[in-house]
Amino acid sequence: MYSTEQHGISYKTMLDKCKTNAPLIIAIRDSNDAVFGAFLNEPLVRKPTFYGNGTCFLWKTDFDADKKNYSVKVFNHTKDDTYFILCHPDFLAVGGGEGVFGLWISSDLTNGHSQPCSTFDNDTLSADSSSPDSLKSPADFDIRCLEVWSFE
Repeated sequence: MYSTEQHGISYKTMLDKCKTNAPLIIAIRDSNDAVFGAFLNEPLVRKPTFYGNGTCFLWKTDFDADKKNYSVKVFNHTKDDTYFILCHPDFLAVGGGEGVFGLWISSDLTNGHSQPCSTFDNDTLSADSSSPDSLKSPADFDIRCLEVWSFE
């Protein structure tokens, strides 16, 4: 549906292309080659409050050096709160609670932030899994590529 490499870096274009389809997968590759994102049960629509439901989740890939392969780690809804999707004019956020976001993407689509949140009890998505201390620390990231896919 949308790719920064194909459609350019435009929050408006991303929202326009993703306003009628759901579910959605957001996939981000950051400047450190970490790959992570979110599953959203609803289209991307600017709203002043959180929306979505407990089928939303955050995910990240991990590389197992011993097995030389990737795996996907999924962070499902904890049922602690309902901070799923926040499509603000200045940013897109998935997951929240206690003043933090599980995944926060700036409207210029060039950077973001990840932090453990109560909605998903997630690791820091952009953190290196080989460094356990970094998995529970907030982290900024630079976006190399962002894509949004829809499916039935």
